[in-house]
Amino acid sequence: MGLFSKTPTKKAAPPTKPAQPKGLESLFEEPVALPPELRDRLDKEIKKGKDLFEKYNKNRLELAFGSFDEPMKHALYDIIYILHTNDPSLNGITYTTTEVVDYKEKEVSHVADLFVEGAPAGVVGLDLLPDFIKTDCDEHLNKTFGHGLGPAPEHCPIIGIFSIGSIGTVGHKHLASDLDLQVVFRINPFLVPKTDLTNEAISKLMLAAHKILGAKVQRANKVTPVQLKKNPELEAKINQLAKQKLCEAYPLLSKQFVTKQVNLTQKLAETPNPKFRNKIVQEVIQLYALAGKRVIKKQMEEGEAALRLKIARLQSYCEERYPTAEIYLFPMRDEDMINGRFGSTLESKESSGSAYELILTYDTLMPGVFFTPVAPSHFMFGANTNNSPLYHQAMDFLRFGVLDDLAGDLKRGIADHGPTPDLSEEYVGRHNGAIYWEAFKGSSGNLPKALMNLSRYETLLFDKTRKTMIQLIKRPEYLESLVTRLPTGPWAEAFLPNQILTIEKTFPNLAYDPWWLRYKVLKIAYCERGLITTIDETAALEMSRVLDLAFALHVRISDVFARPGTPLELTTHREKVLAKFLEKAFPEGGRKRKQLDMIFIGETDAVNRFEEDMRVMFEACIDRIEKRFHEIGVTSEKDTNEEFKIWYHYYKKNFHPQPNVVQPSILTHLKVPRGRVLTGFDKEKGWFFKAFQKTSSKNFGKEAQIAHLPEETLLVERVGFLKGLAYCLLNGYYGLLNQGTLKETFTSLELIRTQIDLGSELDNDYAHVQPDQIEKLARLILQLFPAQKIDYRSCLKKEMHLTEVLICFNLLRFGQISILFRNSLGSLMVEEFTIDKFRKQSKRYHEAYKECFADPALELHLQNMIRDYHIDVNRVKLGAWVNHNSFETQHNISALSRKEQDLNREFRKSLVERLAPESLAPSKTTFETPGALQKVLFGAALVAAIDGGIANKEYTVCNQYLEEHWNPSWGDSEEGFTQVLKNLQSFFSVGSSLLRKNIADRAQEMVLTLTIEQQRELIRLMDKTALFEEKNQANKLEVVRVFKVALDLE
Repeated sequence: MGLFSKTPTKKAAPPTKPAQPKGLESLFEEPVALPPELRDRLDKEIKKGKDLFEKYNKNRLELAFGSFDEPMKHALYDIIYILHTNDPSLNGITYTTTEVVDYKEKEVSHVADLFVEGAPAGVVGLDLLPDFIKTDCDEHLNKTFGHGLGPAPEHCPIIGIFSIGSIGTVGHKHLASDLDLQVVFRINPFLVPKTDLTNEAISKLMLAAHKILGAKVQRANKVTPVQLKKNPELEAKINQLAKQKLCEAYPLLSKQFVTKQVNLTQKLAETPNPKFRNKIVQEVIQLYALAGKRVIKKQMEEGEAALRLKIARLQSYCEERYPTAEIYLFPMRDEDMINGRFGSTLESKESSGSAYELILTYDTLMPGVFFTPVAPSHFMFGANTNNSPLYHQAMDFLRFGVLDDLAGDLKRGIADHGPTPDLSEEYVGRHNGAIYWEAFKGSSGNLPKALMNLSRYETLLFDKTRKTMIQLIKRPEYLESLVTRLPTGPWAEAFLPNQILTIEKTFPNLAYDPWWLRYKVLKIAYCERGLITTIDETAALEMSRVLDLAFALHVRISDVFARPGTPLELTTHREKVLAKFLEKAFPEGGRKRKQLDMIFIGETDAVNRFEEDMRVMFEACIDRIEKRFHEIGVTSEKDTNEEFKIWYHYYKKNFHPQPNVVQPSILTHLKVPRGRVLTGFDKEKGWFFKAFQKTSSKNFGKEAQIAHLPEETLLVERVGFLKGLAYCLLNGYYGLLNQGTLKETFTSLELIRTQIDLGSELDNDYAHVQPDQIEKLARLILQLFPAQKIDYRSCLKKEMHLTEVLICFNLLRFGQISILFRNSLGSLMVEEFTIDKFRKQSKRYHEAYKECFADPALELHLQNMIRDYHIDVNRVKLGAWVNHNSFETQHNISALSRKEQDLNREFRKSLVERLAPESLAPSKTTFETPGALQKVLFGAALVAAIDGGIANKEYTVCNQYLEEHWNPSWGDSEEGFTQVLKNLQSFFSVGSSLLRKNIADRAQEMVLTLTIEQQRELIRLMDKTALFEEKNQANKLEVVRVFKVALDLE
C-alpha cells in the first residue's frame, strides 16, 4: 500500500486561507492527509519500533561497557567529543603518555592538532546517551578538555557511531577485543530546512535538474561537449529535449517555473485541495532527490574531505594517547551504507568489495552497538513497511516535515540507515563473490571464521533461512518455528537447536546478540530437515559438530574452563552464557568434550584433525553452493570478475598448505609467550618443541588464556629445526614475559639434552649448536620478521614477492643452507638444501671459512633458489646466520660472541656482493610503506641536525626526496615528515653522553629493517645532505661513516 493508495474517508478541514499567498515552503507547514488505517498502523509501528530499539541498544551498551577498560572508554569519549566539536582550541592539545624505558616509567609529552578548517562537526543524539555513560563521559571530558559536550548544532553531520564485530556479544573478550567503529556521516542535512523549499530555492533546483537531464540526453545521444560548443543548433536541440523531459517529470512545478502558467500556492489558497497539494509535495520531494545535492555539490565535497582528514588525525591521536585501546575508525557516507557500497578491495584491505554489499549491511553493520543512541529508521517501521516503497515515502515525508503529527518528536532522534527488506534469491545469488572472498580469507587467515561466514552465505540461498541478522533481531520468534528435530538415532548425542532455545530461556537477551544469532541460524539450517536441500543427513550431522567447535573457538570458550585449584567464578553475562553453552554442547566426560579439551590445549594431532575437518567442510560447502547455483540458474563469476578470479585462484593454490609453509595456529587464544620452550631431536621423527608450564613458577600461568593448560604441552613435532623454531616464533610461544617490569625476561629456549646426536659424526662435530646460539637465532628471526598486519590487496595489485630472507649456514647439518623467507601476504616458508661438496671437504672448509663463503657452489645453489622463487635480492631485507662451531677463526676461545658476530657479518657481506651487486644506474628505490621511507629520511635529517637546532633546519634534501617518493595513499606528506622530526627530537633528548651509542645502535638497526636498495639509498641521501650542509662537516661525515660501517657500504 502506498501513502496515497486510498482516499481518506473523511477529509481534514482546509487550513485557514492566508491573506497573502506564500511560497511553496508553506505547503510543508501542515501534515499530509493519510488514510486513517494507514496513519494508525504507522503510529503503532513507530512506537513499537522505538521501544524495541531502546531495549536492544541498552542491552548491548551495558554488555559492551561492562567489558571495556578505562582506556577504551576514554578513547571512545574523546572520539565523540572531537567529532562533536571543531574549534581552534582543538589545535595544540597537549597530553602525556607513560612509556617504559630501561624498566622505568617515563612521562612523554605529545601535541595533537585536531582542528581541521571547514570540517563539519556535530554528533546527533548525544542528549539521548544513557545516564551511566553520560555521567562518566562528562567527568572524563571535563578533566581532559576542561568542559563537557556542548550543545548540538542545528545540523549534526555525524549520524551514527556504532561498533561492528564482537563488541557487546558473547564474543566480546574482556581487554582482548578491539573496537571497530563505523562513523556514518551525512554532510547535507537530513531534515530539509524550509529555506530550501522557497520559490527561489525551487527555481534553482529546477535549473539544476534541467542540467542533469540535459547531460543524460547528451550521453544517450553520444554527443560530446566539443560537438555542442561547435554546433549551437545541436545545443539548442539538446536543451529543448531536456526541457521536455523536465516538464514530463515535474508537470505541476513546470507550470509555475518553466511555462509560468500558474502560481501553485495562490491556486491552492483560492481553491484548497488536499489531493492537489499532495501531488505538489511529491514533485518537490522528487525534485529535491534529483537536484538537491547538485546545488551544494562543491560544499559537500569540501566538507567530506575535511571530515575524513579530521577522522584520520583522530585515529592517530587515539593510537598515540591510548595505545592499549585498539580502536579503528571507518568513515562512511550514509548513502553508501543504505546502498551497500563498501568500495573495492583494491581501495581498502578491510573491504570485501562487491562480494556482499547489502548482505553485509544487514548482517554486520545494522546489528551494531550504537554509541550515538539515535534510532535507525528501519526500527521505526514494521516488516511490511520495510518491504515496500512505503518506507521511502514515509522517510521522505519525515525529512520534509509533513509527518510531524506522527513522528514530530522523534524526527531528530532518527537516522536513515535504509530499510531492511527480505533478500531475494536472485540478489544473494548475484553476490556469489562472497564464496571466493571467504575462500581467500580462509586460505590466508582465520579458517573457523571463514567457514562460519561461508556457511552463512549458503543458508541465504534457501527460502526459510534467508532472514537477515537485523530482521531476526527484530523478530526473534521466527527461528523457533523451524525447530522440530529431536535427539534420536544418529543425532542422539548432537547439540540440537532445541537446546539452544533452552539456553535462551535462561538468557533472553541472547535474542539481541548477532554472534549468537548467527550460530543459531547455522545450527537450525543444518540440523533441521529440509532447510538446506543440497545436504544429506550424514554431512549435516558432521557440519553441526564442526560448527560447534568453530563457534567455541570463535568465542574463546576456554575463558570458562575450570582452573586447577581455583574455583570458577561466573560474574558477567558472557561468562554465564558460555558456561551454560559448554555444559550443554560439550557435556563433561563426553567424546565431544574430550575433543574440545584436546583442541584448546593445543594437542597437535587433535588440532590437525580439526583443521582438516574444517577444510573438508569448507570445500563441501563450496560444492553445495555451486550445485544450488545450478538449480536456481546463477552463473558463477569466478572466471569473469577480476577480483573474484584472483581470490579464487589464490584459494585453489593456497587452501591446502604447502609442505614448506610455516602454518599459523588456528588457536589464537594460545598465542601467548611461555616460560620455557624445550626442543629435542628424534632420529626417526625429527625435531619436536614442547612448552612447560609449572604452577610453581612465578608469573607463569597467570595469563587467563593459558591457565587451563597442563604442565607439558606439545607445540609441534616431525619438523625440521628451523621450521619448528619459526612456528614457535610465528605463533607467539617465544616472547617477552612481564614486559616493562624489572622482572622482564624472554621465554627460556632450551635443548632437552645439551649434546644431541644429529645422526652423523660430521654434524655432531661441526654443526651442533649450544642453547645460547638458539636464543640468538630466535632473536634474529624476531628482528627480521616482526609481526605485521597484512594488506591482502597486495595480491590484487601485483605479483606476490618476497619481503624478508634469512640465510642460515650449517644449522645442525654441515654444508646445509637453511632459508627462512616471507612473502608480501605474510606467508612464512622454509627451504633447505645441502651442498655435497662442503660435506666431502668438511675439514678443509672448517679451517677456511672465507674460502667457503666465496665458493662458486654456494653462489650457484643460491642463484637457483633466487630464480625458482623470483627473488629480487635488492628489494628484500636480508639477514644471515652462521654456525660458529663450523669454522676455525683467529678469535680467542673467550670471544665466541665476537666470533659469531664477525662470521654473520662477513657471510652477509659476501651474499650482498655476489647476489645483489650495486648497479651503476640504479632504478628508483621502492618504498611499500611510509615507515621505510621515514627511516631513510631520518638518517638524512640526523646528518642535517647533528649540530643542533632541529626546528630551525630547512631539510632541503629531505623535502625534495619526500616529494619524489611519498605515496599520496599514505596520507599527508607534511605530517609524515613531521613524525620524522618528532622522532629526531626524541632521539636527541637522551643527551650528548648517550648520543654516540644511539647513533651506532640506530645504524645497526637499519641492517634488518631496510631492504638492500633502501640501505644504499640511505647512504646516498646522507652523503648528499652532508655535502649540502656546509657547517660542522666533521660531525656530519662521522655520522655517515658510522652508518656505512654498520651497513658494510664503505
